[in-house]
Amino acid sequence: MLKRITLLILVLLSNFLFSISAFAMNSQEFLDLCAKGSLAEVKKAIANGADVNTIDLNPNEGKGIATREYLGQTALMFALGNKDLAVLTELIKAGADVNATDGWCSTALMYAVQNTGADTAEIKELIKAGANVNAVDCQGGGTALTWAAYWNKEPDIIIELLKAGADINHKGEGQTALEIAKERNHTKIVELLIKAGAK
Repeated sequence: MLKRITLLILVLLSNFLFSISAFAMNSQEFLDLCAKGSLAEVKKAIANGADVNTIDLNPNEGKGIATREYLGQTALMFALGNKDLAVLTELIKAGADVNATDGWCSTALMYAVQNTGADTAEIKELIKAGANVNAVDCQGGGTALTWAAYWNKEPDIIIELLKAGADINHKGEGQTALEIAKERNHTKIVELLIKAGAK
């Protein structure tokens, strides 16, 4: 009798575990959810074991392996495309590494400042969570500030980066943020950087 009960429990347990694994979300599905899903969906995925530090396998690059030697965008980078700031905040709260890099050594903060319609709330959230404002990418040595000077005409993002201690005279691709802003004819950025002591 005890054997039958034990066997029945084991069968039920294995069926239960199988049904859970059948609904488990793979990395790419979780990344897509971070980009387009609701806060409730992202929270549920995290509660069900989704890895907040997963990276894009980017199989289109040829090998489809989990490595940043290809594009390797993180869940936080995907979440920057989501209209709901709470998704980004939830990932950070769940332990997402704000300084993780993709295959070009770019951080989520660098991605955020390259979004020309960027919301400073995203920038503030990443900085508050410890994002390194002076991290350097391996494409050409750019920082969040040099990328922001390239992509943005309005000074709001630049102001946030400077308040957080961004190196105003760092040269990325051989140019400072001031030189980039001048070349791009971003006059408000040029004025702000000069006033802040850029050379």
